[in-house]
Amino acid sequence: MKIVFVGAIWCNSCLVAKPIVNKIIQEYSDIIYEEYDFDTHKDIVEKYNLDDALPAIIFESTNGQVLKKHIGEISEKQLKNNLKELFNID
Repeated sequence: MKIVFVGAIWCNSCLVAKPIVNKIIQEYSDIIYEEYDFDTHKDIVEKYNLDDALPAIIFESTNGQVLKKHIGEISEKQLKNNLKELFNID
C-alpha cells in the first residue's frame, strides 16, 4: 500500500492538504508514503499523468497499480474513508 503526494510551493490547496496527509500517514506505519514537488519531479508528473491541478494524492496497491487519484484539497475524514475503502484499514 502506497500513497504518493504531489504538490507545489505555489499551490495554496497543497499547503492545506499536506499537513492533513502527513498527520494521517503517521497513524499507519504499514503504508508507504512518498512526497514530490510538481515543479522538480516531472518524471512523477508524467508517470501519473498529472496536469497542474494540485494537489494530487495517488493511492497505489502493493503491486504498484493505481487504485485512485484524488485531485484537490482533502479532509481528514475523506482521507480516512479512502484508506478504509481502498486498503481495508480503519
